[in-house]
Amino acid sequence: MPSDQVLKPPLHHINLKTVNPDAMIDFYNKVVGVEVIFRNDFAAFTSNDDAHHRVVFITLDGMHDDPEKIPHTGMHHMAFDYGSLQDLIDTYERLRDEGIMPHMSVDHGMAMALYYPDPDGNTVELQVDNFPTQREAQDYMRHSPAFAADPLGTYFDPELVARELAAGVGHDEIHAKAWDGAYENEVTATYDPHMPVPGGVPL
Repeated sequence: MPSDQVLKPPLHHINLKTVNPDAMIDFYNKVVGVEVIFRNDFAAFTSNDDAHHRVVFITLDGMHDDPEKIPHTGMHHMAFDYGSLQDLIDTYERLRDEGIMPHMSVDHGMAMALYYPDPDGNTVELQVDNFPTQREAQDYMRHSPAFAADPLGTYFDPELVARELAAGVGHDEIHAKAWDGAYENEVTATYDPHMPVPGGVPL
């Protein structure tokens, strides 16, 4: 292998500093199904698949919450991928029934996404692709005039999408309608992107 060849390893895990480890573990267990693999007095290693860890929580003396987290630079969100729109909406309904609601829901063109705040104010994105393959989604982002004109996308109310799915409307039609703003309403008007972005436009 040439020494200057850049390898492309997949993302393996994330590590979050927190002063609320119990609340964080409970949240990520409810939202994405992590289980504790190992925990001691300063670290909890969790996973939601066969990996030895996917989300780690570190708590050390001297850590404190940041009241100015949103306007500060750093991570805005992490994302988890679902295999179907039905799976995504089933998860939305399960979390809704537990009192966990997204702070915004967006059709980004290449994907539809729900964004949830964790107990520390980080954002967790749950998303499903709007294309059958990653390559098609990439091609759309590279070449679509519609995406170039609006790369951030359109808000949607997941309750309306849930009703459409229950009525038998397919993913492709729902995506087209969402992109055109058909599922915007008084709920989406209150969405908070958790960033100091002019006009409240999500990223």
